[in-house]
Amino acid sequence: MDASRNRTELERIFATQREGTREQVSRSYEERMDLLGLGRIFEQHRDELVDAVAADFGIRSRYETILLDLMLGISEIKFARRNLKTWLRPRRVKTDIFGLPGSSRLVPSP
Repeated sequence: MDASRNRTELERIFATQREGTREQVSRSYEERMDLLGLGRIFEQHRDELVDAVAADFGIRSRYETILLDLMLGISEIKFARRNLKTWLRPRRVKTDIFGLPGSSRLVPSP
């Protein structure tokens, strides 16, 4: 009984995820830039994040957490913001022999 209930719950969750995926296959540039606003959250809640990491790892230097976890994450977010337009640009790729005499493009989407 319990296994069938768990299976039904999993099927419901997968159906919900499937619907969400089909509704919006790709995000716009603006939506992606909003997602990259995560850096502001890191900066605004720095002390809370440091305390949470200290609670998880026990004895860990505050400065080590800031340098290795927060600053590294923030620098990756800044890198993504700088390069996002380039990453989203369609680009030409080599066409395999079965696609000739056509041409091929790679159009990035998640």
